[in-house]
Amino acid sequence: MKDSLYTNFDDQKFVEEKIKKAQNRITIVVLSLTALVAFALFTRALFPSGNSASSTTEPKFEGILGNSRREESAVGAVLEVQPCPGDTRGDKRCNHDPTHRVCANIGLSDTSFWEFTGQTSWCGSVSNYGKYGDPTHDGELRCPESEPSWCICKWATARWIKEEGCNDNVQFNCAATDVCNLKNSYDDFNVNLKPAHDCMKVKCKAKWDDCP
Repeated sequence: MKDSLYTNFDDQKFVEEKIKKAQNRITIVVLSLTALVAFALFTRALFPSGNSASSTTEPKFEGILGNSRREESAVGAVLEVQPCPGDTRGDKRCNHDPTHRVCANIGLSDTSFWEFTGQTSWCGSVSNYGKYGDPTHDGELRCPESEPSWCICKWATARWIKEEGCNDNVQFNCAATDVCNLKNSYDDFNVNLKPAHDCMKVKCKAKWDDCP
């Protein structure tokens, strides 16, 4: 019994030692894995993209963006709306409301603009916009024959061209016309702007083609 008892005790002790060693190994493995994970997280924090290539590509990408911005600025300068010489409102530019975007020569004595748009001519009359708070050009003649241009409505442009056709009697000041606004508009006061589009892209082709 004694031998048997001690034998059983020794076997139990042996098993316990085996278990303890196994537990130590597991602890070591767990600690090693924890260290590896911590190292991986630390590395990722230092290099968010996972590799150092991003640090070399980002400056190039920023350079491309810079070129794009410079190109946009250049296009903006080309497409800037210049003053419409015969207009006597404010800074004379055709970009202050949604419809008066076309600088056209409507102050000529033989123009068909008034007939085909159903309006009464104001060209040659004295400007008096001071009563509306803008006296800048009061006393000047509106669209006189010497400077017959005026900022006209998009709908009037389309109606005029639809009846007159896109001929020499229809004259635009392309530099003073907001061509891109017209290009991106399709109706104005329920008037289809296709006739205006078809004529503008011929008479002001350079600006039309430069529009986005």
